[in-house]
Amino acid sequence: MVGSLRRVAILVLAAAAWAGDEVVVSDTALGCFAEGQDLTHRYVREGDFYVCGAVRIPATHLATLRRLALDAPGIPEALPEELGVTRARLEEMEYYILESALRGLEDYVPLEVPEELKHLVSFEAVVKAARETFLDAGDRDSNHSELSLTLPGDPPITIRSQSEAPWMQPWLVKKGDGEERAVVSIHLAKALALFVDARGPSAQHLDGARYWREEFWRDDDVWERRVGRHLVKHHAKTLCAGLAGWEGALRRARVTEATIGFINMQPFSLFVELDCVGGSVIDGIRWWNVYDETELGYDGDDLVQALDAAEQAANGLPFLKAWKAADPGRHITIDIVGRTGHAERNLRNFVEPAWKDSGLEGDPEFELTLRSAPSEWSSIWFSAASKGALLLKADETFPDAKGIRPQTPEYAVIAPDGKVTRRKLRD
Repeated sequence: MVGSLRRVAILVLAAAAWAGDEVVVSDTALGCFAEGQDLTHRYVREGDFYVCGAVRIPATHLATLRRLALDAPGIPEALPEELGVTRARLEEMEYYILESALRGLEDYVPLEVPEELKHLVSFEAVVKAARETFLDAGDRDSNHSELSLTLPGDPPITIRSQSEAPWMQPWLVKKGDGEERAVVSIHLAKALALFVDARGPSAQHLDGARYWREEFWRDDDVWERRVGRHLVKHHAKTLCAGLAGWEGALRRARVTEATIGFINMQPFSLFVELDCVGGSVIDGIRWWNVYDETELGYDGDDLVQALDAAEQAANGLPFLKAWKAADPGRHITIDIVGRTGHAERNLRNFVEPAWKDSGLEGDPEFELTLRSAPSEWSSIWFSAASKGALLLKADETFPDAKGIRPQTPEYAVIAPDGKVTRRKLRD
């Protein structure tokens, strides 16, 4: 009887000692779509285990987790060997890097690296990409998760991460009331994963083994930015140089940028940005050379023809040169899609009502963007036959048209000499 009472007393004392001895896990989704995705749970000490529902974790594991958190090193310069990023592995996987870098563009861009871009897939470049991925370097999406664990003991320890990289590196470790310390430890991530509910938003990031073994080398998000866009731009400029009539186009404008894709909601195109030369009233061009299946639909002669037509019509609007001359920071650009002197895909709703109401001659053929500052611009429409232009968006350089914006009942007509007449669409 005395022995039984003694055992009861020991259990009561142990329960008192363990009161408040719990691991608190908070797994929270942050951002616009985070509502209802907060998951907080507690593992309470029961004898030699920490228990939460049906999950029982040995108390010895908590001791291991505390030691790993306190002993974890800071952010290293070298990559952990566990990632498996080696020269031999790169040699095996370079094809898959290129395939993921050019995903969706295989029919338009060769899966090969020109000599001048070999540095993009050098071992040093791949190591840098791996390090940035491992440490979740770069801008964090507004929608992400935060995982936090509070460990009991003397002192209590808090471990947290907002990283969504595989293994959620780096971790921030806080001992007692001290300052947080950034650490990197795959072993720490593996150890604390036992406490994390698989239903929470962070659980998917805690095991990075498969990602680093297979998925890193095929990750579009990693390779499109670091490799793909450079290969695309290089090939786009190569395509330009091979177009019929391109030498003639280069006498009128020089290429500043080129790429391939769906740009600004236009059809799939070779997209080229050019600066005009030779004193044109038009300073810059954005040209969409639209693909016909896998072949380009236009050439350099088409671009020159469209530019000639736009310049000839613009020369009938003397106010354009006067507008530019008023400030050296002003410039005028045109969008050309194939041979068409504008990029508007819905003339019927957005341009034609005001054009017809204005009484301007012909049909709206050309749109020029008159930019007075990086975020300030005006839009005018005109034709080869029109004696004047339609102003559908006005910045402060056209004070008589203040407040005019697209898809509003008001517009303005600009006479060749620059006189602005404000009007309102008739019902």
